[in-house]
Amino acid sequence: MHALIAITIWGCYLWLLGKNFFIAVLGLRIEHNATPGNIITEFANQKITPWPFFISQFKVVLHYLFMFLWPFSICVDYDWKLCTNIACSDCLLPLFMLISIMATVLWSLIKNKTNLYAFGILWFFICMAPRSTIMPSTELLADYKTYLASIGWLFFLSLLLFTVYRWLSNNYSWCKKQNYHRHLLRKWYHTTQFLNLSTKFNLEVRDCFLARHCTKISKQGPWLQ
Repeated sequence: MHALIAITIWGCYLWLLGKNFFIAVLGLRIEHNATPGNIITEFANQKITPWPFFISQFKVVLHYLFMFLWPFSICVDYDWKLCTNIACSDCLLPLFMLISIMATVLWSLIKNKTNLYAFGILWFFICMAPRSTIMPSTELLADYKTYLASIGWLFFLSLLLFTVYRWLSNNYSWCKKQNYHRHLLRKWYHTTQFLNLSTKFNLEVRDCFLARHCTKISKQGPWLQ
């Protein structure tokens, strides 16, 4: 499944952009000029090259993960700059955190090849790879790049929430008695059923009511008002 996702994504890029584009990307030959109003380089006349862009993506990927946990202080244009070298703190610390995450994923897959948590994390990183690795862009980060990748991360968070709830239910009687999940699912079901009824059949029900009771309505007009 992971290989299929990767082949599909990279295959779409190859078909849309052509082989010459990928030869330039893999050869680290793509460069961009800084965009006026959104300078991500140290100097305005400096070019955006693959290596500084790549080492700057470590902190960007962590930002993408964190914003789904704390979706505040997000904006359209971030005032972030490219990392000048790999030894700077805003490159090394995110790098170590990402290495820890990937090591945990590999350890989970070694223990269980069908680990769903690892599946969600790999989905995220595979989908983010085309826009957050060696292909430079005039945008250092943009939240819209996570649209497809967020499916895997949200899948992981959903599994985590269910695991926490299951642990609480097994260890604390108050959580087991409350049955919060059943209450929420029941409430969600009734709400969606009501919305579907009101939006899909509202006009039909109204026309049917008026057709059958037009005489009664005309006689009881003041009472209905």
